[in-house]
Amino acid sequence: MNTKIFNPKQWLTTTTKPSQTSQPTQPTNLDEIETITQRIEHKQIDIAPSYTQWRDLGFALSSELGENGRTYYHRISAQYPNYNPQETDTQYNRCFRSQGTGITIKTLFQLAKEAGISISTHHTKQIIKSSQLSKSSPDNIDKTDNMITPHPEENLPTFSDKVASQLPQILKKIVEVADNEKDADILLLGSLTAFSACLTKIEGIYDRRTVRPNLFTFITARASSGKGRLTLCRNLIDPIHNQLRNLNIAEREEYKAKMNEYNAAKNKKALQKPEEPPLRLLLIPANSSATAVYQTLNENNGIGLIFETKGDTLANTFNSDYGNYSDGFRKAFHHESISYIRRKDKEYVSIPNP
Repeated sequence: MNTKIFNPKQWLTTTTKPSQTSQPTQPTNLDEIETITQRIEHKQIDIAPSYTQWRDLGFALSSELGENGRTYYHRISAQYPNYNPQETDTQYNRCFRSQGTGITIKTLFQLAKEAGISISTHHTKQIIKSSQLSKSSPDNIDKTDNMITPHPEENLPTFSDKVASQLPQILKKIVEVADNEKDADILLLGSLTAFSACLTKIEGIYDRRTVRPNLFTFITARASSGKGRLTLCRNLIDPIHNQLRNLNIAEREEYKAKMNEYNAAKNKKALQKPEEPPLRLLLIPANSSATAVYQTLNENNGIGLIFETKGDTLANTFNSDYGNYSDGFRKAFHHESISYIRRKDKEYVSIPNP
């Protein structure tokens, strides 16, 4: 993609002066916007991945800078993988014509902050909302200039470095490729959780109850913090999933062939109707109906792994009428059985060890 690189200071001085209506009502120091934009470009982060955020970004720049904000809109939008200059121009024109939306330049700084971009500049006092000042704790306010200063990154404890020498060889190899101790923690937790769905013949007694090693892990952190490395852990169990899928494909092909023979037979009473094979897989999509999840678990001896890169995929499914299998999710966590009735055959199904 050939993207034109704008020099904002040169562009601002050579552009025809916009009309009075397009001038910002409360000018913000351009150095602040330039600094934030450069940080976004340096990290190559799309701070407005959704349309609503992208639209509001256009409102923020056009309301504060008028026509002069167009170049910044392009530079920030260029971090989007499917960036289109013409589409971006069209959107900015819409935002520019929609005066009085109530969206201010603070939206730019808020989007940048949520994406993990530092918004600390020399003039941040005018950017940070006054409500934040009133709600902030005294420890978070610099009394000398009444500005909010960002908390330093917490040095939270790690555990992988404490157990690395005692790990099995396969987990040692996983930890060795980590970039740092926090990264090692993420990879180790993700790997153990993925493996736990495959250790189906291991159980023990805890509090006089039979328990199994199925683990639940949810990792949350700010954007660009490295939690995306968790996706690598899926590579560890993909061979098992693929083997089951290949087996299922072969079984279904055999089933189709037998069904063709059965349907072509004249005397069906003398033949036994072929039985449809179960859906064999390990990875179950979170975006599934409750019935589909339970039926898939049942057809795979209670074994399944939900592995998603976005937590809201699961949350949105739980909030839907068809996909609220939250109770089954919690029963599996507590090593309790899951039961349901299949409407098709009016069959009672019980999964004793999900």
